[in-house]
Amino acid sequence: MKITDALKKSGVKLLEILSLRPRISHPSLIKGALFLLILSVALGARLLSLRWGFYLNEFDPYFHYHAARYIANNGLASLFSWRDYTGWYPWGRDMPRLSNFGLALTAVALYRILSFLGIPLVLSSNLNPLDPLISDPLYNLCVIFPLIMTALTCLITYFLGRELGGETVGLLSALLLAVDPSYIDRTSLGWFDDETVGIMSGLFLILSFSRAMDEKRDFKSNIIYAVFAGLSLGYLSTSWGAARYLIVMTALFTFILLLRRYTPRLLLSYIITFGLAFSVVIVDPRAGLSFLKETTNLPVYGVLLLLCIAEISRRTPSPKKKAAYISTFIILVIAVTSITLHFKILALPSGKYLYALIPSLRSENPLFESVAEHKPSSWAVFYYNFGVGVIFIPVGVFFAALMATNLSIFMAIYCLTSIYFASSMVRLNILASPSICLLWALALKRVLSPLILSLKEETQHLGRKARIKPFEKELIGGLLIIM
Repeated sequence: MKITDALKKSGVKLLEILSLRPRISHPSLIKGALFLLILSVALGARLLSLRWGFYLNEFDPYFHYHAARYIANNGLASLFSWRDYTGWYPWGRDMPRLSNFGLALTAVALYRILSFLGIPLVLSSNLNPLDPLISDPLYNLCVIFPLIMTALTCLITYFLGRELGGETVGLLSALLLAVDPSYIDRTSLGWFDDETVGIMSGLFLILSFSRAMDEKRDFKSNIIYAVFAGLSLGYLSTSWGAARYLIVMTALFTFILLLRRYTPRLLLSYIITFGLAFSVVIVDPRAGLSFLKETTNLPVYGVLLLLCIAEISRRTPSPKKKAAYISTFIILVIAVTSITLHFKILALPSGKYLYALIPSLRSENPLFESVAEHKPSSWAVFYYNFGVGVIFIPVGVFFAALMATNLSIFMAIYCLTSIYFASSMVRLNILASPSICLLWALALKRVLSPLILSLKEETQHLGRKARIKPFEKELIGGLLIIM
């Protein structure tokens, strides 16, 4: 009887769940329709190259497809011992130590899921009759993979913008990113490269890390978001070399919060995020333990030490004990640092990261300088990619600094630092695109809100009250169109 009663209760609860009808309000329906329209614009802009055929674009995407096909055929375990003899004959290439496989693993995982669900990925040969790979479902998935990542990135951008300045900023920033030329260039149909997952996971890191230290959320939510931030940073580090930039930027953001807004949740979120991220990176055969010894991680370790000192200072009421604890801690840090420097444990990152940070070093490597995408960006490049958004960048940074929320500070740091690296290397314009679009949307909202409110004012018929003349309304409307 007990079993039957339990089954009856389960059946009743299941019926209650199935009978639930979601209540959709009119504003939420409009927001959903607008976001779907933004996605349509984003995907439509990236499908324009379909007129020339359904295939992978450029050279790197074919390499990533080759890696994905190998993993799909031989399994994940074979990746760690893979030596590719199809290149650099006769010695071949030690693939685990030469390439990032986060992108290929993601494509294979998605391919397995779609195959399990029975979703067909074999397309008609009429799209590109000269391509023999068109019959490979994994190849077809790799071709449309950038579109999937674009949709996810626009969704994350919407959530970031909504937390930054409300629904208007969220929708507008998603739209600006959807039509941004530098982002379209690296996420168009067939561009199966690291940037597709790199930008998406980087934005998810910013969103999760900012929520992980939010005092308004409960402690459990902070832990969950810190775990998400750590996993996204670890995934980013195994997929894209530019993860080093986001690692240092996150440490810099934490240091700025430490100066005036230290809380125990900041320390906890920081430890969970970087602990999980570095645990994932250690497993990566290319990075391994050597990644932890790179000098780019020194800011991470330094900020962690400062956070520990701040926590010791907070928990120790006695000034004498506080001074003793901090002195002991500093002595230990100096000892560890001295041993590290003496045995030369630390290592510099590869040359291309140093060239992006210090452009004057490029003269040492003419081969690096000969690549077009490694050239410095001119003002014409910025204007071509962002248009009038260039004017709104300082305005957006100003309003973000004026708001002084955790997320707005993070976005201001992200924008200013990414513009420096985008100026250093034209390829890195895609790194600056999300921050510029978010602050551009914020600046538009803050600048245009007074004008929009003035348009909504009713004409006063009383003699003592000023009237808004039709000419003034037309002038304001013209300004809105120009902006």
